[in-house]
Amino acid sequence: MIGTALGATQTFDGELAPIAHTHLFVTDEAEALVLREAPSGTVVQRFEDTSAHAVAADGSVVLVAVPGALVAYDTSTRAIRQRIALAPGTSAHWLHLDSSGTAVTAMQSGDDKENQTVVTYDLRTGQALLTHPYDGLGGRPQPAFSPDGQTMAAIDDQEIQHRYGVKLVDRATQKTLATSTDWIGPTSFAFSATGKYLAVGGPRAACIFAVPGLRLVATTPTLRPPMRDDDAQDTDVQVADNLLYAATIDGTVGVFTVPGGQTLFIERGFLVHMAGKLRVVTESHEVLAVAANGAVSRRPLTTAERARNTGPYALDDSQTPSDPAAFLRIGPHVCRIHEWLLPRAACDL
Repeated sequence: MIGTALGATQTFDGELAPIAHTHLFVTDEAEALVLREAPSGTVVQRFEDTSAHAVAADGSVVLVAVPGALVAYDTSTRAIRQRIALAPGTSAHWLHLDSSGTAVTAMQSGDDKENQTVVTYDLRTGQALLTHPYDGLGGRPQPAFSPDGQTMAAIDDQEIQHRYGVKLVDRATQKTLATSTDWIGPTSFAFSATGKYLAVGGPRAACIFAVPGLRLVATTPTLRPPMRDDDAQDTDVQVADNLLYAATIDGTVGVFTVPGGQTLFIERGFLVHMAGKLRVVTESHEVLAVAANGAVSRRPLTTAERARNTGPYALDDSQTPSDPAAFLRIGPHVCRIHEWLLPRAACDL
């Protein structure tokens, strides 16, 4: 539920999710996706018969799959920005927006759910940028785009022992600029802020390529040893402040220099954003931060941070924040930050 005033509440079906950097939140109601204003709960947009949705990391776009189309809703103008028609008889049932909110990857299939296809569309033009069949192996990550938006990093079509290499593609012409098989089985991509380097995740490790030629310049150590019947090997990569953050999906994080790949630390934990910066919260409830010179600092989570219960390790949920006027847990679905009553997830780190 979401509060309309401190003494009154309004009940919605389904989960609530705030949209970052806006006063909007999303909720599922009677098989419709509804965007509402916080804290009043006023409806600003409603999409019927939705099969999937995604929200850009910066909150600028909400992408919704409706029958026969993908619809991009602009949260600043409160209007539909783009509508992309799907093939007749096709629906999208999984969506992934790139970090800039300018491209979407959609898993599509017909009514029989056979012959699933993964397509990446340019949200500015509606053009299909990349299409490939879904092989069910989880070995085809979503593409990433360079900071200027002109170059796309994606999995290569050439198969090597049931795995694939890396390629760079010109976004406008869709021509392949470079390929590499020095790293096969990529699971994620991330460009550096200058666009000069590309980080690529893989099975329990990551690497760094120089752009535009895709010259392999560094490979990280293995983040964790393989396990029997190991199906949790994917590594997610992010690049920030000339550092490569690599996180396995089962909870190990490594931080490395870019482009050299020097190891700063590898520990059990997960990545969070704190005050706009990437940080690592360890299994022992410490916050690790890396300075520009590569120095690593550690501190315990504060009481308020622990109370926010962020991450997979079920941080202590019973603590009371040190400043209840600024942050207050009202119930399982509602929190308050200063005068704002918001969905509980809005109080996450």
